[in-house]
Amino acid sequence: VIVIVSKAPQPGQLKLALQAGINLEITDLSSYDMLNAAEKLELENSLGLYSATYNDNHIKYQQTYGERLKDVLEGVDTYWLKKPVRTGIGQKYNARLEGGSELFRWGINLSYNKVAGAMKGSDRKTFNGAIILSYSYKNLIFRNQTNIGWNKGTNSKYGVFSDYVNMQPYHNPYDEYGNPKQSLPGFRDNTRDISNPLYDASLNIIDQNKYTEIINNFSIEWNILPELKLRGQFGISQKNHSSDKFLPADHSTFLAEEYQTVEGSFRKGTYEYSTGEDFGYDANITASYSKIFAERHQLYAGFDWSI
Repeated sequence: VIVIVSKAPQPGQLKLALQAGINLEITDLSSYDMLNAAEKLELENSLGLYSATYNDNHIKYQQTYGERLKDVLEGVDTYWLKKPVRTGIGQKYNARLEGGSELFRWGINLSYNKVAGAMKGSDRKTFNGAIILSYSYKNLIFRNQTNIGWNKGTNSKYGVFSDYVNMQPYHNPYDEYGNPKQSLPGFRDNTRDISNPLYDASLNIIDQNKYTEIINNFSIEWNILPELKLRGQFGISQKNHSSDKFLPADHSTFLAEEYQTVEGSFRKGTYEYSTGEDFGYDANITASYSKIFAERHQLYAGFDWSI
């Protein structure tokens, strides 16, 4: 039987401890060895992807190749992998205040942690607080610990990183005015256009979740004999969580065929909101007996009940 007990506040004078730091989320793109625009276009052309048996198709494919070659010669070479990422700089703080006497001890912990994700616009903010109380009376020890946690997460509007890996380097994601294009040409004229993830990132998208949690644990430890201990613990927890996600009608999700009909056009744009509440409890009683005989023989017996 293993009993885990939180560190009790130290008796004596009032103590205050403060900590502060930063955390970094650094992207490593060195494992990607991507062709640049000129290399990718030359590879496709050498494989015959811009040639066709039928003359009409061959002319169209060659025209597409010529347009892309013109863009490449004019300097179009998009390194898509760097578009959605950043070096995220977060911060964290921690404060601990404790005091009390041999009989009664108390402690307060406060912490705040903000993690700025490697994807642009993603972050997690977490706040935790704890109040620890401990009281000793003869061979009884009473302990109570209350924890309060709050978390809010925001997902990046830039979507999934793999979408950028699959984009073509000879496509310019911006128009002549510097605004992101809503879509980019498919590989050939007879294929569907592909969505531009940078256009989605420019929209007023909401994608976030948060929760608040309260946990309280109370325990009594009774040292019946030097060899015999009895410990009881009871804990309850309450958690409220919610999430909401909004996609405007211009989002690439609604470029699918089902939204191109008259009926489908009225279903463009979504807002999803969910909320939930969790409640839990747990309790256990642990009895343990340990004794050493003749300085070499040890007897241990334990009993544990939990719900």
